[in-house]
Amino acid sequence: MRASILYFCIKELSKIEYVYQTSLSTFLQYMVNTITSNRISGEQRLQELKREVTRVIYVKVSRGLFSDHQTVFAFMLATRIQRASGLISAEEWDLFTKGAHAGKELESS
Repeated sequence: MRASILYFCIKELSKIEYVYQTSLSTFLQYMVNTITSNRISGEQRLQELKREVTRVIYVKVSRGLFSDHQTVFAFMLATRIQRASGLISAEEWDLFTKGAHAGKELESS
């Protein structure tokens, strides 16, 4: 799940600026390198891998972004991860993206 969130955030960067193109093979190489270099075992491994993969992808991709777009990318990653884990509900996201009209749409339904 986390890998797909990361990959599709990267792919959406091309909507901001055409030059932000990252291939699937490059993304997979980042993932494989991070997973093989991680030496933690046991129950903590999955959580540590999620954190480390997210960090590595953010750092590597951010190197190629304009500084203003680094903030946008960080926001995209953070909100998508939080939405996927249920920390931001659909109603909260609608309120954030649509404003006060989102709440009125929910009430009238």
